[in-house]
Order: sequence, then structure tokens, then C-alpha cells
Amino acid sequence: MTVEAGEPAPIATAVAGCIDKDMLARLQNSHPALFTRLIETYLRYAPELMSQLTAAAACNNHQLLRTMAHSLKSSSANVGATRLAEGCRELEHALNANPQADAPVLQPMVSGVEHDMAAALKELQAMTAAAHQRATVDAGEARSLDNRVRRLAAE
Repeated sequence: MTVEAGEPAPIATAVAGCIDKDMLARLQNSHPALFTRLIETYLRYAPELMSQLTAAAACNNHQLLRTMAHSLKSSSANVGATRLAEGCRELEHALNANPQADAPVLQPMVSGVEHDMAAALKELQAMTAAAHQRATVDAGEARSLDNRVRRLAAE
């Protein structure tokens, strides 16, 4: 597949793993600049949110844990990390239902969120690396074609 100069390289549209690739493809097609910024921002800041979430769980700081679960839920949903967003929603719901929930109740949920975060980051990083590689290859092909056209025009 060839992409015109200045157009974003498309991502795969199959839904696999923990990322909704169809949702991301729709976002990329409708708002290419926003798509790139959104994914890059998520990859930069989501690990810190996860770190704060696990620290809050370790300290039994339920208010901070609920806040971090809510933030991570929203940002993850925005990048198609649906399984991670759902795990965060369940954790947030459990804390809303039982503000004094103890560690044995919360720890499996926190562990699930950690697992889903690792998988989502890995999948998003792979997708963005592939998109950047395709964009680089397509840009090179466009330059090569442009050079051929210039040579033909000069003859």
C-alpha cells in the first residue's frame, strides 16, 4: 500500500489483543494529527499513572487509587485499550461500592490492571513503530518517484 506524501501511514484494522484497532483506524482516518499526538502522549504518561495506581494500592490510599483508576480508565479508552479501561472501571466501581475495601479484594484487580497495561503498552508501541516504519518507507518511495519524474522531465 502506498501513502501520499503528508498522509499518515495506516494501522492494521483487525481487532486483536487488547487494543481496538478498528477504533484507532477510525481516529487516524478522521484526525491524523490528533491520532499521533494522542498515542505518543499516552505512551509517555500512562506508565506514570500506572506507577501512581500501584503505589496507591500498596499504601491502601483508596482515594488516590480511585482517582488513578478513573484517569487511567479514561485515557486508555481514548487509545482503544478497551480491556485495560474495563479493568480500571471495575476497580473504580469496587472502590465506589466499598470505600474501605481491603487489599485481598483489590489486589487481584490491581494485578489485572498491571498486566493489561503492560500488554496495551507493548501493542501500542508495536503499532506505532510499524506505522512509523511504513511512513518512512512510503516517504522514501515518494522521493524516489519524484526523482524519477525530475530525471524524465530533464531528458
